[in-house]
Amino acid sequence: MFAVLLMAGFVALPGGELLAQAGTTTGSIAVRTTDTAGEPLAAAQVVARNQDTGFERGGLTDGSGRVTLRLLPPGVYDVTVQLLGYRQEELTGVQVTVGSATSVNFELADAAIELEGIVVSGRAQVINTRDGSVRQSVSQDEITALPALGRDFTDFIALSGLVAPIPEETTGGQFALGGQRPSQTNLQIDGADANNSFFGENRGGSRVPFTFSLESIREFEIITNGFDVEFGNYSGGIINVVTRGGTNRFEGNVYTNFRNDDLTANDFLGRPVDEYRVNQFAGRVSGPIVEDRAFFLFSMDGQVRREPRQPLSRASFLEGDSPDELGAQDFDRFLDALENQYGIENPEEGFLPFQTRADQITLFGRVDWTLSDVHRLSARHNWAAFTNADLGGSNLGGRSAAERLESNSHSFVTELQSVFGPGTFNVARLQIASERRPRDGNEVRPRLIVDNLGASNQQVQFGGTNFAFQNRLEEDKIEFSNTLNHVLGDHTLKVGGSLQYTGITNQFIAFGAGQYRFRTVEDLAAFQPYQYTRNQRADGQLPVADFNVLEWALYLQDEWSITDRLTGTFGLRYDQQDFRDRPSRVVDLEEAFGVTTGVAPFSSGNFSPRVNFAFDRHGDGSSVLRAGVGYYFGRLPYVLGGNVEQTELPVLALECLGSIADGDPDAPPSPAGYRDWNRDGSNNPAGCADTGSLRGIPTYALWQEDFKYPETLKASLGFEQLFGDRTRAAVDFIFTDSRNLYTVRNLNLRDAQFTIAGEGGR
Repeated sequence: MFAVLLMAGFVALPGGELLAQAGTTTGSIAVRTTDTAGEPLAAAQVVARNQDTGFERGGLTDGSGRVTLRLLPPGVYDVTVQLLGYRQEELTGVQVTVGSATSVNFELADAAIELEGIVVSGRAQVINTRDGSVRQSVSQDEITALPALGRDFTDFIALSGLVAPIPEETTGGQFALGGQRPSQTNLQIDGADANNSFFGENRGGSRVPFTFSLESIREFEIITNGFDVEFGNYSGGIINVVTRGGTNRFEGNVYTNFRNDDLTANDFLGRPVDEYRVNQFAGRVSGPIVEDRAFFLFSMDGQVRREPRQPLSRASFLEGDSPDELGAQDFDRFLDALENQYGIENPEEGFLPFQTRADQITLFGRVDWTLSDVHRLSARHNWAAFTNADLGGSNLGGRSAAERLESNSHSFVTELQSVFGPGTFNVARLQIASERRPRDGNEVRPRLIVDNLGASNQQVQFGGTNFAFQNRLEEDKIEFSNTLNHVLGDHTLKVGGSLQYTGITNQFIAFGAGQYRFRTVEDLAAFQPYQYTRNQRADGQLPVADFNVLEWALYLQDEWSITDRLTGTFGLRYDQQDFRDRPSRVVDLEEAFGVTTGVAPFSSGNFSPRVNFAFDRHGDGSSVLRAGVGYYFGRLPYVLGGNVEQTELPVLALECLGSIADGDPDAPPSPAGYRDWNRDGSNNPAGCADTGSLRGIPTYALWQEDFKYPETLKASLGFEQLFGDRTRAAVDFIFTDSRNLYTVRNLNLRDAQFTIAGEGGR
């Protein structure tokens, strides 16, 4: 896939800055000091102090009058410069955001006569002149000020022109970056992986209203062409999020909103909507544990949501200009057969109006502790629990055809930032995360479908489920990374690596409950179906995929200040992903299709070279040219591997057709024992009327022998100009060329027999 994107912007600051990476959870301040004649001043003492927490970081300028203060938690800083023989100066209100490298220039006056300092209130230049990446930030001010109806911070991602949101509820990700698939977006929160690796989406899934409390999010950046080697495992882009921490002030916040059917319009048929309500509520409290050293923050977000559902009912046949009296009578007979022939207690209740339930609770806690002048430790835990009851299904089957989905996720992340000397910095990070998603139908005995009711030939159903037959997904993840930075003259060297181990268990089979079809209500009452279908495995057990994936990476980078105005960054990253569990060989499949089985993807040789340049046109941070090019390797949704693991023993597609009354051995099995079948679906019929033996057409999934991971070449060229203190214009030309994007092929389909010239050779 080949894509070119031209981005242009003319915005007011501070929102929407295009910034440079200085750390996945921190920023930096680049200071330049000169005398009144413009000559650089060496050995000047520079100190940045966070206004909210009292956190300080300091350093001495080098021979060119420059020093970069790194590993600064996002916030507002006061920067002080002093040098013997010169007047001390201070710049207040310097904003540091995640991934930024804010530039500050000081001109120190000679103080031979009067040693009195001055304080300047203002803002630093927000254009970064040291990095060629393309990124966009969403600040804490924007998150606080802009409306978020769903209380989900990812709503703000759509503020970027780099993003294509995916609004529908589905599996496969919620937003696409840089023209790539949603599954090629990598979400990081506090520098740690926040993805559901199985579906290639956010942890918690796309049906969950939010997995992190909006009260816990400080800011985030959207990166497409991020040339820093610390970022990997994507071909679309990175969403890099930093959570809030406490400050020296005790503070709190509470929030709630409520909406019910009084604020909701009529439905598409003009009927009023009853029994609808949504209540969202949130709160946050934070403050110091030890002033200037240790802080805490706790937040929560919750939702209670009820939406009405109107299933098929007797009244449905009598509505409109052409009431169907016969249909209403057939519906009564349908309910009577369910109760008396099939043992369903009070089946009419399942076809009354009901409410779906979507309830969410998210709790977040964080502690930050400055252990010493060398070490700063942070630890946070996030827990999210979601229950979606009576969702999905069909109005033809009422409540019996609905299902219950739950999601319960934990993420614990701790980070240790260390300064081992004036130019040596280290960040070590550990995450332990888990997610559980059970999903079950309300009624998992076979679905009962009657094709024709009344003069309108209306279909009606009871029970069964398509995709929620004892479905269970479990994902466990442990991740460790370490990055060391060392300043060596004009060079800032970065070396590091990451390790992630993911364990997957997925129990799933589509259409595993089975379904009967009847032509009329009379056939239903007489236990005379004409069709029975069900997917099942040959041994009668549910397909379970249980496998592990190991990912690791090493990276090396040199940020070189080539001149006072030109910075070049050169990096190399190596990624490896390995499915640790190989599927078994399927000899029958090899003989039938001439394919190789028993293989799984193993990435090797995944070297990602990257280079970018930034040129400060005037040397004052008001105008910058940037360019970069890099190679990237993306991830795979592990559901692809799950499909292979689950069909080592094939899934059989059973179809029984014929008449039981005529003694047809291929006829559907009798449903006469429906009332006695286990409610968990464990003894749903597995064969046709003859012997009840397990059978059906086998279905397999397999990896292509030479399967390769997605890889992408990215390049960009941009220009940015500052106008005054609060306005800038920027334009970026972005190039993307992707290869090895995965697809799924049905081997039963014949190769193309001919093409049509008028249809583009298809």
